[in-house]
Amino acid sequence: MITRLLKTAAFSIFLLAILTSAFASAAEDEWIPLHNDVDLQGWLPLGLGRWSSRDQNLVGYGGTQLTPSSWLVTERSWSDFDLEVSYLAADGVESGIVLRMPPPSTAEAKERLYKTSGPLDPGLGYEIKVRNDAKVLEPTGSIAGRQRAYAEEYTREHRPYWRPSEWNHFQISARFDHLRVKLNGRVVADFFDRTSLAGAIALRLPPKGEVRFRKLLLRPVAISPEDAANRKSAPTFEEGLLAAPGAFRRLFDGKSLDGWEPLWGGTWAVEEGAISGRWTLPEPEKTSGKKPHGWLLTREEFADFVLKLKFRITEGGNSGICIRHPAARREGDPAFEGYEIQIEDTRRAEAWDPSGSVYAAARAFPGLARSGEWNEMTIYASGPRIAVHLNGKKAADFLDTERTDPRDASRMSAGPRSAKGLLGIQIHDKEKKIEVKEVEVKPIR
Repeated sequence: MITRLLKTAAFSIFLLAILTSAFASAAEDEWIPLHNDVDLQGWLPLGLGRWSSRDQNLVGYGGTQLTPSSWLVTERSWSDFDLEVSYLAADGVESGIVLRMPPPSTAEAKERLYKTSGPLDPGLGYEIKVRNDAKVLEPTGSIAGRQRAYAEEYTREHRPYWRPSEWNHFQISARFDHLRVKLNGRVVADFFDRTSLAGAIALRLPPKGEVRFRKLLLRPVAISPEDAANRKSAPTFEEGLLAAPGAFRRLFDGKSLDGWEPLWGGTWAVEEGAISGRWTLPEPEKTSGKKPHGWLLTREEFADFVLKLKFRITEGGNSGICIRHPAARREGDPAFEGYEIQIEDTRRAEAWDPSGSVYAAARAFPGLARSGEWNEMTIYASGPRIAVHLNGKKAADFLDTERTDPRDASRMSAGPRSAKGLLGIQIHDKEKKIEVKEVEVKPIR
């Protein structure tokens, strides 16, 4: 009798374990409402701002000079997930949605939060900015301190991606070190970073103004124990490509333009061991249809690779490095057929694509390059992922699997523009000069 009871109990425990595991697995794939539409249950308010639940919205209003920012933080934490949330922000309000914030129950995290008035400390998670202003450094959708969001369409109308004075909708995904932000259906920011891999969701309220959030839904993504363990020791994207078999080889011998061919306008020469490009054609209306700016392209195509070079641009100049420009469409625009890594001397907060940006795909912060000086650039490309480092800092790092085609604001383009193509150098502005030297590439087989 005792033996039978023990066997029955063991089976019950085994069955309970299976059911619990099955429930946990199912829960990982289900959307969880983060707001019950009634009160602040499941959230922890921090700071002196006023948070409330009204009309099925989480509403934050104001703060005081004693507490620069007020926070509303979930009591639970997550690692990988999809998050959907709509917001309505009054004019001039600067708010944000923070991913993977350390639990504020710890004294250290709470102390750092209370002292935060400007940019979020990198160790406190990733803040998705809510700021409906195209002229600021980090407009709505930016991953603060990491990746600037595109604020407007690439059209003459420059329509913003948000709807002023209306509800706007975020779709945010977090997978290991990959973060992607969609605003009203468009990818506006995409970045890789490993600083914070798990934590709470938080809403930020600045000292003044009102912001509302609604329809907050989170879908956890399951991570196996093996995957979690491997993440701690996994090499970075850049480390993996540098460690891959193969060696760097020179694409420019410092003496001639052997292996390179011009496209469109511009004059190219070798001066003092560097490739030198100038715009020397007359005004566009006097060129009989010729494009006044131009490119110098390699004859050889490359797919996956690491590209290293040094460049120097005159003050106020505009240039770029193209990668993966298809040889079969050589006469097309390398900035759109392939990818252009922008070189533009600007420090304006609203600068569209400053140096280090991947044109119309990943927007860098201004000021990473210096005019009149030699700058070091390294470009990593493997499959749909492209990363750019400029003078030792990561300028862009994105996965081009879903993006808005900048030439047609009404059409979505799925997948990367080109997986293989020519490399090249651009001269874009009149009376400006671009110089490039020490060009080396490591093809990845």
